[in-house]
Amino acid sequence: MKKMILLSLLFLTSCQSRLFRQENQTPEQSSEVTQDSGISSGSVLQITKAPSPHEQIQLGLILGPGGSKTFAHVGFLKEIQARKIPVHAIVGLEWGSLVAASFAAKGSAHEVDWQLSKLKESGSNWLGNSQSHIQDLLQPLKPFLSAYSAESTKIPFSCPSLNLKKSQVFMMNKGKLDQLLPYCLPYPPYFKVYEGTIAGPREIQQAVDYLRRQGANYIVLVNVLAGINQNEPINWLELSYDMKRKWPGVHERLDIVISDQNISDFKSRQELIQLGSEQSEKFADKLMNRF
Repeated sequence: MKKMILLSLLFLTSCQSRLFRQENQTPEQSSEVTQDSGISSGSVLQITKAPSPHEQIQLGLILGPGGSKTFAHVGFLKEIQARKIPVHAIVGLEWGSLVAASFAAKGSAHEVDWQLSKLKESGSNWLGNSQSHIQDLLQPLKPFLSAYSAESTKIPFSCPSLNLKKSQVFMMNKGKLDQLLPYCLPYPPYFKVYEGTIAGPREIQQAVDYLRRQGANYIVLVNVLAGINQNEPINWLELSYDMKRKWPGVHERLDIVISDQNISDFKSRQELIQLGSEQSEKFADKLMNRF
């Protein structure tokens, strides 16, 4: 009985410590709904009341998680850039952080497309039969990423990382991008834990808070896990549910449905970008009318 009480106390303590959130350079620094149904391709859900017509819109973007599916974010960014829609600040979750960081560096979706094309140099079989080291896969992008720090990007950028030992989430927005991103990208079961940390793909509320602090007053979440294959690992199915929740502070959610590609299929980059572009067109037109 005493053992059960002790285990319960430990669990509660862990849950409480999980609530701590911090913006920091590295996770090693110690300072401290309802599911929507019937999603169709390119569907949009308005969640939070938009700013008044007289208030200048400052757009904040959250590029959601999804492994290889996050390449569809590039298509979305191309559509809003083609319409000259300014992005005030951006956050990426899991592999969405690589797209977000690459876009933040120069504010160019075409630059993101070019840089991500270099990932092919890692080989067609990224994952093999075991987990991959995230820093090895990012090696082809190191010259580009090392040229920018989160403090020097054209657009303010951050990404969440979960420190497993401390049970804390850190919003990573300091340091060189090549050193920062490995903390935000790996998520089981496909990638190894990086220095005791994994991606924080569920930290939408922390992403909202960061964007608000940067002055964003109209926040859009781009979800590429709509239409996820039910054979994916259970934690990814849970993430898909999280992306469809109504998050306070998110004004609109764009659901990009990708049903044919697996999360681990990193060989279909161009096809995924095209899907993202096609399913973002109507939303981008609507968004353009607000500016």
